[in-house]
Amino acid sequence: VPNITTNSPSSDYSITTHAGIEEIYLLTPSANVAVNIPAASAVGSGFKYNIKNLSASYSLTLTPASSNIDGQSTHVISLQYESITLLSDGGHYHII
Repeated sequence: VPNITTNSPSSDYSITTHAGIEEIYLLTPSANVAVNIPAASAVGSGFKYNIKNLSASYSLTLTPASSNIDGQSTHVISLQYESITLLSDGGHYHII
């Protein structure tokens, strides 16, 4: 069973854990927030992050440490209830 974390960040938010094979984050930002995630090499191949934006007004900018998301340095989740699943291949993240 994946860990589920809920939070309402008002400034940069760092995800530092990677327990099991998957984690879920339900975030309701009160400002536009950068979400820092560990490098894909740190979480390992096959690990998944599920991140959902619950805010109607603010966006989440996902920023992995020393890796990328589908070839980009960041990915923005700007719509309310928009979610993304990131899969690590051990070197980078892929949106699935």
